[in-house]
Amino acid sequence: MEVFKRVWPMALVVALNFLVTLSLFPGLTSQMTSPNFTDQSGWYPIILITLFNCFDFIGRTAPRWDAAIFIGPRMLWVPTLLRLIFIPGFIFCLHHLYFFTSDFMGYLTMSLMALTNGYFGTLAMMYGPANVDAVNKERAGTIMVFFLTAGLTAGVWTGVLFNGLFGQQSTIIHGGRVY
Repeated sequence: MEVFKRVWPMALVVALNFLVTLSLFPGLTSQMTSPNFTDQSGWYPIILITLFNCFDFIGRTAPRWDAAIFIGPRMLWVPTLLRLIFIPGFIFCLHHLYFFTSDFMGYLTMSLMALTNGYFGTLAMMYGPANVDAVNKERAGTIMVFFLTAGLTAGVWTGVLFNGLFGQQSTIIHGGRVY
């Protein structure tokens, strides 16, 4: 219980981080279409998925260099909580609402979500076990992995819900009209 008391803030950060990511990616992402091209050959979601993989990789490897670590464990929850803004951002991109009416906005939203997913997820997984002594690091790592898995699971189920509520076949968006 003592180990849990030391790692729970980072455990919640990692769970929330992956809940946000998996609630949007790949479910809603794979339904996105280009607002600028009439040829909907399916390349737009492939480009978005490629951007996710590239920027997630950059985010995960950035903490390897000390100069790239610009946020400590006490404040990591703030930008992780701010990642919730990606939920309406992706819904707006999916339905080309407001100023999310260009390919660039889809690319930018995806790139930022992926970069922050990799970066904040990696930092949380590093900071959690760092809060305990050497004897309890393995137990702390196990707790962190449990919360990572819980975040992934919750994100997948939230993604299913979001897909039904806001996906291309949803009647909630645009006043009940399906486009």
